[in-house]
Amino acid sequence: MARIHVNLDDTLLRRLDGIVGVRGRTAYLDQAIREKLDRERRWEGIMAASGAAPDDGTHPWDGMPAAEWVARERAAGSKRDWTPGK
Repeated sequence: MARIHVNLDDTLLRRLDGIVGVRGRTAYLDQAIREKLDRERRWEGIMAASGAAPDDGTHPWDGMPAAEWVARERAAGSKRDWTPGK
């Protein structure tokens, strides 16, 4: 585990202490940073998948009811050759 030095605005620090107290700062900041990094990771995945579906107006789900398409995709299971972000 590493130690870091963080500068916070006085108002922000008072608000933080009002919620978690002086002794709860580390745990709170640890959780907040983990949540933010997870959101960033998910956003990167979304951006990597952007454009994965053809933009030519043809999609595998066009021309069939949604329930039928979902059932077909579920039946395909692991037979699909799809990798997120590709």
